[in-house]
Amino acid sequence: MFDAPSSLFGVVGVFYGLLLPLVILHIITLLFIPSVVLGGGGKVMSVGKAIYCYLLQAVGILLMTLGGLPAIYGVLARQPYESTTYLALLIVFASGGLTFLWHDHMARGIEGGARAVPHAIYLFTFKVMGYIMTLLSAMSLLLTLLLGTQAPTVDWWVMPTILLLYGLLLSWCTRSEDKGPSVMPKPKMMPMMAKKR
Repeated sequence: MFDAPSSLFGVVGVFYGLLLPLVILHIITLLFIPSVVLGGGGKVMSVGKAIYCYLLQAVGILLMTLGGLPAIYGVLARQPYESTTYLALLIVFASGGLTFLWHDHMARGIEGGARAVPHAIYLFTFKVMGYIMTLLSAMSLLLTLLLGTQAPTVDWWVMPTILLLYGLLLSWCTRSEDKGPSVMPKPKMMPMMAKKR
């Protein structure tokens, strides 16, 4: 017999199963273009490894966010979860942390010129996300305080405050003290000519 909901999810699953690899392929290709153009053609595999490392660091950050923010919300809003839920959130957070640290270690072993453009794209993506998150959550807190609502809940401040602190953390972690790897090779010094006697 034809089951509409399960067949619908099957069609959607197949669609995204085919679409997701194509989207990932396009993202990686777009990241390769400036890296190879600026870095030269001899380091294509190193550029690919750098793109791989930074994409998986972003996945690690996403998993840490998915594991950490709900747990912090549950604690601050005094809405305790079951112990199995906290364990699941801890496993998601730990998996993200290990993914991030492992690929950060791998990225540090790649030559600076090959990872310069992927590093800059990665850094500024999270810098923009941190700024936008900080701005929107601060505006939400401020507007709610100034304008109020008809029936405010007791814990109305929890989620905007968590997102404000998380945005500040992202902004702080992506500050530009470190110049990062350079794209341009350093000029070679010409040897001094020996003085004639």
